[in-house]
Amino acid sequence: MSALPEPILNGSYKKCPLLSDLSLDDALFINEAAAEVMNGNLDAALDVIIKQSEDEIPDVHAESFLRFAQNLCASMDHADGWILFRKELARFLIESRRQPEAKQIIADLMSVIHDDYELKKLRDDVIQSERSELLEKRSKESADPGFVRLMKRITEKSENDIFELIMDNFSNQSDNYKRYLAHHFTQYPFWGALDLNNGKYDVFSDRARELYKHSNDYIDLHNRLFDARSKNVLYSILAN
Repeated sequence: MSALPEPILNGSYKKCPLLSDLSLDDALFINEAAAEVMNGNLDAALDVIIKQSEDEIPDVHAESFLRFAQNLCASMDHADGWILFRKELARFLIESRRQPEAKQIIADLMSVIHDDYELKKLRDDVIQSERSELLEKRSKESADPGFVRLMKRITEKSENDIFELIMDNFSNQSDNYKRYLAHHFTQYPFWGALDLNNGKYDVFSDRARELYKHSNDYIDLHNRLFDARSKNVLYSILAN
């Protein structure tokens, strides 16, 4: 391979939007290669990138990344450019929900840089991201089994079976609650009639019909919802 050009960045490079045009995999390539550049080992840096590159012409791919790594280490001064790059990479990993890798980079930097506000903020961001992901996972786990069980019961039954199930649940309610519901649906007849004296249960037969006809639509909607809160709301509405 031909000799690589000298780094072209200089001390005026104050910002670090270094990852704006890179994929996460590309950034990780450069991260590892730049570590070798920092140690003055260009051959090892080149080997790292060639080994990881999936490009059909890896030599050109690797040379481009190695030039980037050289320029990175030359920006501002040798160490500061490397630090800024790794901070951005940590942010990129947090946004990509790859917290363990972000934590490792932050820990490595904090072992040599003390009392750095940005690093402390990144560390807190990782912790918050992990907590949010755990809460979302727990919330999703609590919602999804209930939804699955509910839809399984619905899809295995006929429209009349669903109506009978609703009526059975209604019959188990207290008399006061039954009267409350009858008054509610008299005030809001859009949802159907509930007349206890005349045995009209349109509100329940209508719901049974909708659940029977649209169960697949509800399952499709549930699968397209992204967050656990929305899934819980859908489940609560259908369960009610």
